[in-house]
Amino acid sequence: MSFHKSGEYVIELHHTLLPSSFGTGREFTDQVWCRKIIGESGYYEMQVNDNVAYIISHIVKHLKNTGVGFRQFLDLTLLIEQNKDVLRKKNFCINYRT
Repeated sequence: MSFHKSGEYVIELHHTLLPSSFGTGREFTDQVWCRKIIGESGYYEMQVNDNVAYIISHIVKHLKNTGVGFRQFLDLTLLIEQNKDVLRKKNFCINYRT
């Protein structure tokens, strides 16, 4: 589901992080909310390493299907840059079955 404001923004809402046709990546994303945290805003958030993995998976999905724009790579770069200390501490290691 998408919401558009002409010339200003587009907001995409997804019921799942990846479609079922995505294979093993879907197993990972189905478990993301089991590891959720409560952020500074008081709302549930993904952990940083899960968010980075999700954005990479989302970019791959778009590359496979419709294409990807500069903004997606910018989002990923900003997230990594803002959280590089956390990602270093966790060694950005994600374990799930393939």
